[in-house]
Amino acid sequence: MPKLEIDEALVRKLAVLLEETGLTELEFEAGQQRIRVTRGGSVGAVVNSTPVALSAQAGNPSAPAAAAPESAPQNAVVSPMVGTAYLAPEPGAAPFVAVGA
Repeated sequence: MPKLEIDEALVRKLAVLLEETGLTELEFEAGQQRIRVTRGGSVGAVVNSTPVALSAQAGNPSAPAAAAPESAPQNAVVSPMVGTAYLAPEPGAAPFVAVGA
């Protein structure tokens, strides 16, 4: 079994980012290396892992959705900092929207 080489500086940076943003979980992936840092639970690091299919009911389906503030404009998207944002359909492609458009 190969020895796991963990970039401690990267893990510490992710932990600081987790604390600064108030998130409870953060996952970083680069190539075959994937690191997940969580607060209030276990901290894990997985290196050279095979992707696992997630079930359709990921998360807590019984939790009510947060209501948007009454003062939010109609075209505003109000959401916590969660998930992945894709700015373009693929790397190198034109972005979906441009600032000021």
